Amino acid sequence: MKHFFQRRLQVYFLDHSIVNQDEEPFQLDGLEGYQLKQRLLLAALNGESLSKLLARVEAAGELPYGLAGQLQTRKLVHDCQEMAQKMEAYYSGHPARRECRLTLELEDGSETELTGWLDDYHENRLLRYRPAHSKGRDMVSLWLEHLVSMAHDNHHDSWFFGLNGRHGFKMFSATKARGHLQDWLNLYRRGSVNRCHCLRTLPGNG
Repeated sequence: MKHFFQRRLQVYFLDHSIVNQDEEPFQLDGLEGYQLKQRLLLAALNGESLSKLLARVEAAGELPYGLAGQLQTRKLVHDCQEMAQKMEAYYSGHPARRECRLTLELEDGSETELTGWLDDYHENRLLRYRPAHSKGRDMVSLWLEHLVSMAHDNHHDSWFFGLNGRHGFKMFSATKARGHLQDWLNLYRRGSVNRCHCLRTLPGNG
């Protein structure tokens, strides 16, 4: 059909996908907005000028044009400055990193070893944050990292900051932390076994 119009009738249709590439962005999409919030929050935490940062971003053509862009960036700046102020007493500019190595005994008598690193220890506390509302997976992740740190006999609280406030866990004994970790691993292994068993009993799985 397109060939008929162009060859026989000399009619050419405008390709909007090409035109739109030259248009100024009207608003930030979800990923762009989140990445900009990350940059703004980190700058605010480290005492850098947000206006200078925005000027560089705008010069690179990464901000929406006109009044819509001004309103969006104004809210981003407000949210990040407010969050940075709440984190000020918890954040240090030189976070530490600690190695983790644990051997845990499971309910079937076997042993498993956990090895890795925990980042972002700020003034001897574990700190997690992101410029968005906290979700359940954020708290589960923090809880497991808190357990690992407590199991190494570290003495600190662990905190997560989001746009909807501060959430955290208090310190407790290494023995209690190891017990919780073993429970998590046992439940995980039971779930893996049960899930595989269910798959094997489905039609087409033998």
